[in-house]
Amino acid sequence: VGLLSDTVLTISEVGPPESTTADPARVALESWAAGDVDVLLPARCLVHLSGRARDELNHGIRLGVSATQLRERGVPADDGALFDW
Repeated sequence: VGLLSDTVLTISEVGPPESTTADPARVALESWAAGDVDVLLPARCLVHLSGRARDELNHGIRLGVSATQLRERGVPADDGALFDW
């Protein structure tokens, strides 16, 4: 359940212990693996995972990144905001 603001849910084949010991700064910018799927969840939404997403894959919320970090990677972004993917 997303309550206060929009967020991004990441669905990944990578799970513990690799996901919990990874560098959080790298994960914020690049995710856990190239095949990860990011899903925008609007505030006050409910997500129901079923099938492979529930039984085989892992899910989590990654840290956001700053506009400066995005611009350094060639992505246009406004100042003063924190970006989820």
